[in-house]
Amino acid sequence: MTVSDVFSKAEKIVVPEGAAPVFQTIAEEIQITIQKSLPIENRPPESAPRAGEIVLTLSASQTRPNGSLFFQAGSDFILLKASWTSLLYALWRKIREELWAEETGPFTKGKSWSVPFRWVRAEYDLLITQTSRTVAGVDREAYFREMARLGYTHAEVNALAGPVPAETGVPGENYPRFYTYCAGLDQFVESRWSKGTYEQDYLDANLKTLKKYAALAVKYGLHPGILSFEPRTVPETLLERYPMIRGPRVDHPFRSFKPRYTLSTAHPLVRAHYAELIQNLMKAVPELSYMTIWTNDSGAGMEHTNSLYVGRNGGAFLIREWRTHEDIARAAGENAVRYLKTLRDAAAKINPEFRVILRIDPLSAEKDTIVEKLEPGLELESATFLMENWEQPYPHVSYEDVKGIGETPYLVDFWPKEKEKIEQFRSKGSDGQIVVALGHANTFEPLLGIPFPWLMAQKLRNLAKGTVRKLASRGGIVPTSLVPWNINQELLRKMQLGDERDTDEIVAEIAQKWAGRWSGVLTDTWRETDSAIRFFPIPVALYAVWGFPWYRFFVRPFVPNIEAIPEKEREYYEKFSLVTAHNPSRVDFAQDVLFKLCDQPTAVRAVERMKRNLFPPLTQAKNRLQQALEEMASDDPARPLFVDQRDRLRALFIWFRTHKNIAAWIAGVHGYLETEDSVQKAHWKQVTREMVLDEMENARDLLDLWENSTTRFMAISGVGETTFIYGDNLGDLIRRKLDLMAGHEDDEPYIDPNFMWRIPGVDFSDYKAFL
Repeated sequence: MTVSDVFSKAEKIVVPEGAAPVFQTIAEEIQITIQKSLPIENRPPESAPRAGEIVLTLSASQTRPNGSLFFQAGSDFILLKASWTSLLYALWRKIREELWAEETGPFTKGKSWSVPFRWVRAEYDLLITQTSRTVAGVDREAYFREMARLGYTHAEVNALAGPVPAETGVPGENYPRFYTYCAGLDQFVESRWSKGTYEQDYLDANLKTLKKYAALAVKYGLHPGILSFEPRTVPETLLERYPMIRGPRVDHPFRSFKPRYTLSTAHPLVRAHYAELIQNLMKAVPELSYMTIWTNDSGAGMEHTNSLYVGRNGGAFLIREWRTHEDIARAAGENAVRYLKTLRDAAAKINPEFRVILRIDPLSAEKDTIVEKLEPGLELESATFLMENWEQPYPHVSYEDVKGIGETPYLVDFWPKEKEKIEQFRSKGSDGQIVVALGHANTFEPLLGIPFPWLMAQKLRNLAKGTVRKLASRGGIVPTSLVPWNINQELLRKMQLGDERDTDEIVAEIAQKWAGRWSGVLTDTWRETDSAIRFFPIPVALYAVWGFPWYRFFVRPFVPNIEAIPEKEREYYEKFSLVTAHNPSRVDFAQDVLFKLCDQPTAVRAVERMKRNLFPPLTQAKNRLQQALEEMASDDPARPLFVDQRDRLRALFIWFRTHKNIAAWIAGVHGYLETEDSVQKAHWKQVTREMVLDEMENARDLLDLWENSTTRFMAISGVGETTFIYGDNLGDLIRRKLDLMAGHEDDEPYIDPNFMWRIPGVDFSDYKAFL
């Protein structure tokens, strides 16, 4: 007798009294699967199964810290039991997909699986709530269903309803663009203070979207929550009404052309405002279970903290004059905790289990005070709690000299002293959540479905051994509508649902299921790709994550002197690029605002490393897939899979090649400008020439892939291009890039050293006599 036979014989489905909606969801799927209508009975939890019953329930006690799954198939009954509602749907799908045709023998007395992570939380859910939420072809319900299937436990639901935020700006700045993600509380509800600040239809549309996503999350057992930049700036109209509560200036002076302020959270009435906001949101959506706060960036900031872009500043209520740095840091840290507690306590009146999670990275100066005052309901998150002032000690997985790898796949280690930090948090009733990059955010943006299963598994196993319980998965998932075969996500599912086998064995099994007799070729291809990815030296960290689409590298021209191309001809990409008129990044790949992103020796070394270590295995992987396709019959079931994987690897090769050419641009142009030696100048000019020609060939390859592939290999907006996502005009923009690059390969390298002083409409040379 098989497992499916026992399901088919069932006469009743039993769920606990007062069961969460996910029980109904599973019961309905069971009936559809067995093509049989069954009555649903409510009984107290832990009731013993009876003949003819399918019992869905939760464990009454929990001895394992991260949870477990349990399945029993008797001769005439079925029992599904999970530690948490957030695991129950994943258990059902595990049975349906993996055990359905198995004999019941191994399950007659029951089988359990230990779950390594108590939380797997979608964070900065790129395709649902954040900067790529306009991507075409995403069924929202299918997305949340897939997330639950994969073993995720928590879902992010606070998305703006439209493609742009309500924030207004001034001509020439791009600061309003930062408000399109991590929407704050006041984008959904009002308090008595803020009433009328935003149009009611704007708030209603945003709240409707949030409620819809929360309901979908709950339907599949996920715990909904929100990720917000807070305290975020408020419109000046509100501060004009209440000038005494003006808090810190938090905008970035190089990206904004008008000051922006948040409220002074040191004032008790401001905290009352925030308490009212979150309570009003919780009344509308009582299922919300957590709030993650990012701060000191993107129009948000804690007052008098050290890392505000314009320096420590804030309202009049927190500190007085002539305090020391240490005094101010302590006061600012205490005020931050007070703000977090305000939110937690207000939300807990509706949901006593509500958590407030703070991304601690920007608050290095205040961190000791914040950690000291942690308590239940307040938690911290970071890629590493060993980070200080944005510097972290872990080396790149392949290069000891490469640091600053943070929230990327290249941070795989987990040192004992990191575990000690998290244990310190737990001693206070708190916890530490580790940010991981498993898919598409912070990993090869804007590409989708890039395979690196061994690298990902290495990270997850190290975290599990370090007794990490909670993961914040940057970017969420990619639905099967965009990536039908996603080995990273399937491997995560296997590991989260208790598969303790070696990574090789799990990957081989998945490959066999997908590719049949071609599974060995597929496995070897993934291994070669994983090997290549490990050797990416990250020449410019910003461009390796969200900065790649920000600065339009797929469509902007790579030439030795960018200003040799008239400004008017560069508007097609600069209007969406995250630059102001005077930002040096317009003309220098190594510079962004006042940041030096990469020095010339690092760029030289990166080019050499990519040529030597990265491109050979990736080329081999691409060729392996192409050869298999040439040998494969046109009607072979594995053919669509191999076409899909070939196109994704081709896109990855193009992406890496662009990064190599970014590094070559920095090496060649800066090398040329930094030497007076004629031989060296000739050498670096030749480097830039080869870079231009190589990037043109690379752009032609991307254009061919774009026009001839049916694979959804990158995120594309369904409503139009934005700074954060390309649109369906990508092909036209690539052609313009190629047209503008033609004939510039022999230009003399040049960067205007005074570019940052430019003011549109002003001829700087007219004023040189006065300087």
